[in-house]
Amino acid sequence: MSVIDDQLKVLQQEFPAASITPLPDGSHVVTVPGVKLPDGWSQPQTTVKFLALANYPNSVPDCFWAEPHIRLANGAPPQNTNLQVIPGTGDNWLWFSWHANRWNPNRDTLSTYMNVIAARLREPK
Repeated sequence: MSVIDDQLKVLQQEFPAASITPLPDGSHVVTVPGVKLPDGWSQPQTTVKFLALANYPNSVPDCFWAEPHIRLANGAPPQNTNLQVIPGTGDNWLWFSWHANRWNPNRDTLSTYMNVIAARLREPK
């Protein structure tokens, strides 16, 4: 088993439907359905996707995507977002420019990055 497979099993403890899809370049799309959203969003949950690059965990996951139709409760698009194709997939989803402040490949995991994403989504802005 690879590091990413091991880390997926841990991520699935919190998000049982989480999955990974390998891409031809050696990277993986991590898909996490059923991410709960607080009041202030246009829907109660979304699916999130992010990339684990070929040299993961040495490369920091950067940015993420959510379902393309998600908006703030007032109908406005969230800050620092844009519709953008997820590399290697052809899927046009809502890209969030959101970054991990720190990353240690010996300690941090897919779950760590999912916590970074969850922190962003807790703040509907």
